[in-house]
Amino acid sequence: MKPPICDVCGRRFDTDDGGGLVYFQDAKSLPDGMTGHPDAVEWYCKRHYDAAYALRESTYAEAMQAMNKSPFSLLSSLIARLRNLV
Repeated sequence: MKPPICDVCGRRFDTDDGGGLVYFQDAKSLPDGMTGHPDAVEWYCKRHYDAAYALRESTYAEAMQAMNKSPFSLLSSLIARLRNLV
């Protein structure tokens, strides 16, 4: 399983502070005995969780297209990724 890093902004977060996993319509379980992170199951921080959860009936690709139309999504993603580098 991937660690809790928001799929929208790239920020690491503590799940005790909010956020969580969202299973989209096209989520598939891993085969028995296999470890890893399933497709179309992603982490979202407290800031992005509600928007992602509201789109859970969509495919992952549809949800990402809808969420990335936010005017500040690219900027906040770049800022978070830069913070992770420092």
